Amino acid sequence: MLEATAAGVPMITWPIFADHFCNEKLIVNVMEIGLTLGVEKPVFLEDPDEVKMQVKKDEIKRVIEKLMEQGGEANEMRNRAKELGETAKKAVEEGGSSYVNVTSLVQDAMAEQVRLAGHG
Repeated sequence: MLEATAAGVPMITWPIFADHFCNEKLIVNVMEIGLTLGVEKPVFLEDPDEVKMQVKKDEIKRVIEKLMEQGGEANEMRNRAKELGETAKKAVEEGGSSYVNVTSLVQDAMAEQVRLAGHG
């Protein structure tokens, strides 16, 4: 999810278990940069055939075609994904929010190490 967002590309979601369903809601309903295949329940990996049964090939084809169509909702989705990708790139550039936060974390860790070494 993070990689696709940073790359600025829309996604098709196919959640299987755990946090996949929360990620799907974030991608499809909040960020509006993806489409769902409609999986509604987790799959327990003991039964690999169950994974195959949850999504039919016609649904996969329909969602891919919808994502690839020109204009309308698909175009808006691609534009939002591209904007989020540009925002992510700015965040990791020098002076960007992620750059500043990671730098601060490293500085705090180094300061704590010096503090602990002084009390050793």
